[in-house]
Amino acid sequence: MDSAEKSWEKLRTPHITHHQVPQLRSFAAHIKRPWISLLAVLILQYLYFGGYLIFPFVYKYAQDHDNHPNLHFTLPVDWLGAPNGLFIDANKIWHVYFEFESTAPDPEPCRNWGHAISTDLYDWKMQPIAIQCDEYESLSGSVVIDENNTSGFFPKQKDGVVAIYTQYHLTKKTKEQALAYSTDGGFSFTKYANNLPLATSMDTESMHDPKVIWHSKTQKWIMVIAKKVIVEIYTSSNLLDWTFASVYKNQNLVGSRNEFNGPNLVPIPRVETTGAKNWTNLPTIPGGEVLDFGDYILLVSSARGSPLNGGSITRYFPGKFNGTHFSPVDDRTDRFIDFGPDNHASQFFFGLADGAPVISLGWASNLQYAGSVRTGSREGWRGILTGPREGYLIHNPSPHGADESDLSYFGRPVGLEGLKDEVHANITVRQALDQSVAYTNSEAILIEAKYVMMPDNADPVEINLDLVFKSSSGEEQLLCSVIFGTWMADFVCDRSQASKNWTLSDPSMNQMMARQVPPLLPFHNPASRRWEFQAIMDRSILEVYLNGGVKAGTITMFPSTPLDIVHLRSKEIPGWANLTVTVQRLRARNNELLR
Repeated sequence: MDSAEKSWEKLRTPHITHHQVPQLRSFAAHIKRPWISLLAVLILQYLYFGGYLIFPFVYKYAQDHDNHPNLHFTLPVDWLGAPNGLFIDANKIWHVYFEFESTAPDPEPCRNWGHAISTDLYDWKMQPIAIQCDEYESLSGSVVIDENNTSGFFPKQKDGVVAIYTQYHLTKKTKEQALAYSTDGGFSFTKYANNLPLATSMDTESMHDPKVIWHSKTQKWIMVIAKKVIVEIYTSSNLLDWTFASVYKNQNLVGSRNEFNGPNLVPIPRVETTGAKNWTNLPTIPGGEVLDFGDYILLVSSARGSPLNGGSITRYFPGKFNGTHFSPVDDRTDRFIDFGPDNHASQFFFGLADGAPVISLGWASNLQYAGSVRTGSREGWRGILTGPREGYLIHNPSPHGADESDLSYFGRPVGLEGLKDEVHANITVRQALDQSVAYTNSEAILIEAKYVMMPDNADPVEINLDLVFKSSSGEEQLLCSVIFGTWMADFVCDRSQASKNWTLSDPSMNQMMARQVPPLLPFHNPASRRWEFQAIMDRSILEVYLNGGVKAGTITMFPSTPLDIVHLRSKEIPGWANLTVTVQRLRARNNELLR
């Protein structure tokens, strides 16, 4: 690595956003001549002291890249891997770390931990590489705030930051659990000299992706770590010495070849439902009081084997945790954090108040094709993070009394109200709907639909709302549809025609489906059934929320020409039903110079 590249990677300036250059390794990698290196260093020094010389080039670069999201976190160049070490500090600054690797020709095969900060989870500002690749590359892990200096690294502060992660030795080809600590709030780290002693496990090579939380009742640190198709749990009083506590394994997955990764264990509150109780058709309306029942949620991801499409998947297991053992409410394996193909390795933020909803970010990709998405060769970048989501558990009512197996995850987007801008269309459907709404490719849009019906007889009902995202300058399109039935609704999305020259080996991965979504039943009239639909379209990523977050789905697409029209279709609406559709611009706070 030459001096120019080192200078670039150490660059830190508050002017750089995630739509600019984080650490432009690919730029420096092409510097071959000394005079060009000198010029590059001068430019870097100019930028360091607040210059803007190269920023117009950077923004032009992003603007010319039709697939580059405007709202979702990604990099303008290079490879963005899964999120790691999410935390919020005492100043209400959100921190996200992520696996970062150059996509330059013949890059060093070495992953670093990139770093970005935000005050609102949308406007991200890039920071220097937090954990630099050396003889080790840095893989997945987590970050905690050692407020009480249990580690001994922070004798004079309460905001010491500790990263615990998996590292891989590039020469020895061995994998270990590592620790690094930061005395400046998580901006730079010092690597701890010793690897974490997890010798109680016989097969440390297969262990990876440690996730650490603080358990206040036992005054212990808790680590969950993936090991093949089980999750091991360890405890520690100082973050350095770890004691094996227990193993979580699901009997229905033990025989699977689809190994776990990215485990998460966090406390999570419940949100009460506020609608009428109908024992056959559930759930009712989420949105009541947030209550703490001592619940925990365990997330595990797998690179393949999804029952939905065969690719990557993230499951969740609600249950209880006593400080050493996790006890799920049941052995079900059909609870998924997302019904789409592109939400892998979701991670929760550390540092939230007790009883607060969990906040998560996921990697909007699938390990079955993450390395082949066309933006890598065409635009020089790969990898997107999902939008931020806040999560709760919902306890669905049961005619037989409390039944813990009815617990399900409810995840909805964070902070959308503050992003809403110009309304492109506000439609109340009376007759058949057949309308195109144009928007510019430099914006993200929000589509919201509400369908309420109260049929006057028992005849079967089926009404579609079709959404076709199209290009005004090409033939590519993304086809989505909501099918409202008598007591259930289905959602389906097909991207097989949305990405020219990008073909998946398994056609089922082009589908995103949610089946049998029950209606919301308001208290004032339980016979009235309501469904709500939200879709966030941001160039190359679509996130869908059904009934506010009862179901959530994520799918990506990489068209060769921008999708800048949404065509809305529906047949005639009966008099006992009401359908409204709004298409609205979302303000991309992190991209002001692009517009």
